[in-house]
Parts: sequence; C-alpha cells; structure tokens
Amino acid sequence: MEIYDFGLRLKKLRKSKNLTQNQVAEKLKVERSSISVYERNISAPNPDTLGKLAVLYNVSADYLLGISNRKSLILDELTESQQEAVFRAVDEIKKEFIKANDS
Repeated sequence: MEIYDFGLRLKKLRKSKNLTQNQVAEKLKVERSSISVYERNISAPNPDTLGKLAVLYNVSADYLLGISNRKSLILDELTESQQEAVFRAVDEIKKEFIKANDS
C-alpha cells in the first residue's frame, strides 16, 4: 500500500500544468512561501485555499486530500455545447472499453 503524500501530489499537479510556485501563488493570491510549505508538508492550506487549488488543478478536494485517487474533470469553464461534446466523447470511450473487455 502506497503512503499518501499531500505535498507531492500538489507538486506533481503544479508541474503537470507547467506552473512555478510563484505563478500558483499569484493565481491564489497567497505568498510563494505558502505554496512551498504546502508542497513540503510543513503546513496545510485552509479550506478556502484548498478549494482554489482544486479549481486551479481541475481536480476534486477529495483527490487533493488523498480521500480519493480518482481525478475529477471540472467542466465549468466550457460552454454547454462543449460540455455535451465531452460527455459524448466519454460515452464513446466507455463503449469501446466495454467492447474490448467483452472480446
């Protein structure tokens, strides 16, 4: 069983978005040192900042906290027709996996 590491998860998410700690700090309106201490597990963000991190990284707070390993896809910034296109694509992918598993 793998040990959950909040700071490492934050750091990996930041790097996957090609962001620096300074850029994340600017977006969240916090000090860069705050991002650093979160990523080094010295301190944890308050609930408001945790929510902002989840939105920034497009994941759920449960994923950030290690409650779930399932990433969420937040589509709020997409138009309704774009969201529908994503749902249709997901449905098609699911059908393909079901077909492949039935073979």
